[in-house]
Amino acid sequence: MSYSAAETEAAHEACSRVLNDIGLGGCHFALEPLGDTWLVHVECPGKGRTTTSSISVDHHVLYASLDDHAAYERLRNDWTEVLSECLRA
Repeated sequence: MSYSAAETEAAHEACSRVLNDIGLGGCHFALEPLGDTWLVHVECPGKGRTTTSSISVDHHVLYASLDDHAAYERLRNDWTEVLSECLRA
């Protein structure tokens, strides 16, 4: 599946909001389309090295998180758990 420029921009904005909210706004991230999902690659600084964590997220949930508080909270909670190592660094 390919995404339009507007969809890609919305996905980027949604990721940025969640990462900022969980305290990882300074981390670099990249989006990769993968079928009906986005793969979000987050560079996590560590002690002397940088690691990359990847999160798969359904595109509908990602876009919904921009306007739907429940969808946003679900992403926020899931990403906080998945990126817990980044948060400790």
